[in-house]
Amino acid sequence: MRWVRGTTDATDIPWWKAGCDFRLGSRAPELTKVLMRDTVSYGAQSVREAAALAKVDVERISALGSVQPRGFMPGAIAERLGLPREVGVSTYDSIAHVGSCGPVFNLGRAREEGRVNKGSFAALYAQGAGFTRTAAILENTG
Repeated sequence: MRWVRGTTDATDIPWWKAGCDFRLGSRAPELTKVLMRDTVSYGAQSVREAAALAKVDVERISALGSVQPRGFMPGAIAERLGLPREVGVSTYDSIAHVGSCGPVFNLGRAREEGRVNKGSFAALYAQGAGFTRTAAILENTG
C-alpha cells in the first residue's frame, strides 16, 4: 500500500503537480490481495517459528500481542495457532493501529488483565514495510 493518485502511470500524477487528491492504494492490487489474505498466516508462522527456537510449545502461550491494523488480527493469529481467540489481546478499541507499538500496548493490557502470570509465556508479533516480520516469546519469571 502507498499513497497514489491514479491506478496507472498515466493517471498517477507526481506529488508535486496539481491534480486529484491522494488516496491509499496500490499499483499492484493482486499482490496486495495476496498479502491481506496471508497476513494472519504470516503472523502464526512467525510465532510458531519463534516458539520452536525458544523450545516452548505454542499451547503454553497465554497471551499474544501483535500488530493490529484491524482489531481482529491478534485473535485471528491466536486462532490460526490453534489457541483460543481470547489469547490474542487487542487494544484496537482504545488506540487503533499504532504500527509496531501495538504488540507492546497489547502485552500491557494482558498484564493488566492478569493473563501474564509467573511462569507463563507471552508472544509478541510485528510486521513492517515489505512484510518484514518478527516474533518473540517472553517468559514471566517474576
